[in-house]
Amino acid sequence: MAPKIKRPKSVKTLSDIEAADAWAKFSVMLRKVLNHDVSFLSFEECYRRGYQLVVSKQGRMLYDGVSDLIVESLNRLSEDIISSTFRSGLEKDPVQRGQEEERLLV
Repeated sequence: MAPKIKRPKSVKTLSDIEAADAWAKFSVMLRKVLNHDVSFLSFEECYRRGYQLVVSKQGRMLYDGVSDLIVESLNRLSEDIISSTFRSGLEKDPVQRGQEEERLLV
């Protein structure tokens, strides 16, 4: 006799308040990942939060939120790394410094 196939467990859908709470917790975890601070994160918990949002038909909230966090992270990185690199080279240039001082005096 073949074993019976069990029906998958039904997943409880989240209310809007529960979905916002799940997103808040997930976004904190994602920020830690983007900041390379993952020593205390649990993959299972991150996955569960994202899965809950998708199953609860909150995929758009998840997609938009993750997109915004990635843009925020890239903007921060560009300001920290790229801009500081170019600024530090200009600050040491005496001609540039003199021109800025002239502009301030006028």
